[in-house]
Amino acid sequence: ITLRITSNVDQLFKNRESTIQITLSNIGDSELNVLTPNISIQISNSLSFSIVQINHLALSQFKPGDITEILIKLTIPDIEQMNISVSIVANNEITDEEVLFQASEMFNIYDAPLEDFFSGFLTLIMISIFVIVWAAMYIYVRKTIKRIETPFEEPTKVRPRRGKYVSVTELPPEETEEKIEETPEKKPKKLKKKKLKEQKVEEKEIEKPTTDLDSLLEEKGLKDKE
Repeated sequence: ITLRITSNVDQLFKNRESTIQITLSNIGDSELNVLTPNISIQISNSLSFSIVQINHLALSQFKPGDITEILIKLTIPDIEQMNISVSIVANNEITDEEVLFQASEMFNIYDAPLEDFFSGFLTLIMISIFVIVWAAMYIYVRKTIKRIETPFEEPTKVRPRRGKYVSVTELPPEETEEKIEETPEKKPKKLKKKKLKEQKVEEKEIEKPTTDLDSLLEEKGLKDKE
């Protein structure tokens, strides 16, 4: 029998659930019987695991050339490396001989990528929003149902109060109020002063010069020669 230990992913990360696959192959020429109590799986740091798949019928009649798988699931803590050891005791049906087969594998453990952190944080936010919306709708529905079930109450009618009869003689005398008339202040009228301007026009006598007839004739040569 050959044993091969592999992981379902290329890399194993811290604080994450992983699946380990153990492959058994009968490469001999004899039929073997492998019982479950004869299968031992040990993981370093004493990590707990669970077997999620095993074919008991195929192992009880493990014929030459048959291949079967055992799947285990575990949660990897904050460690750097993990070692898995597998030992199987098989019984030869012909010779009734018990044969021991062993295998081990070392796995490196890596830190979880940031994408997983943001993905988990986003998932948490979405769940929180869903819870808040659901709570708000639940409260609103409860208030609406309570408002519908509450009967309508008519307002109480107030009876008008009747006045007490009082005779005229018992009424108090009315007090007369003096009215004070305010005399409006008279505003002094503005006297408009008219300024009379007297303009004296002096007549100027323009004296016309007297023309001498004799001198005029002399100029024209019409005067008689003496």
